[in-house]
Amino acid sequence: ANFPVVGISQVQATLFCEWYTNHNLDKLIYRLPTEQEWERAASVLSEKPSKKSSGSPVKNNYLRNAKGAYIANYFPIYGNFGIDGGLYPVQVQSYLPNNAGCFNMQGNVAEWTSTAMKFKFGENMAEGYLIKGGAWNLPEAACTVGSRSILDKNNQRSYVGFRMVASAKVN
Repeated sequence: ANFPVVGISQVQATLFCEWYTNHNLDKLIYRLPTEQEWERAASVLSEKPSKKSSGSPVKNNYLRNAKGAYIANYFPIYGNFGIDGGLYPVQVQSYLPNNAGCFNMQGNVAEWTSTAMKFKFGENMAEGYLIKGGAWNLPEAACTVGSRSILDKNNQRSYVGFRMVASAKVN
């Protein structure tokens, strides 16, 4: 009922995008966004924001709008867990969209990207994929547009899901 999908690995999210592309008749290619694409969608500025918009996260250093209402589901370090309206992932439209019309670009559920990055794991180097957006169980700092985390592509977490982007098929 309009909740984000969680507990899915980057590999599973990528395979779903491929399946959706092959079984959809709209002539689009679906895939995970790059880190740059994700950040662009999360920080869109419009000249005249909608009255039903949370505002741009670029202008919101904190996860509240100008009226003080929470605009994201995250774990407040100071205060009560759930004070923002959610003790776990909430329905997609529980908070206002950003100026681009995207819901939950900050908080609620972190999202896989297609951007790979090397990281040190013990004594070895490993390759992981970036997750963006923070989540219901992460602090406010993890929910900023520029914040990033790295997970192994086979990792599944209760706070990580995905968002697809679509592009035209090239004939």
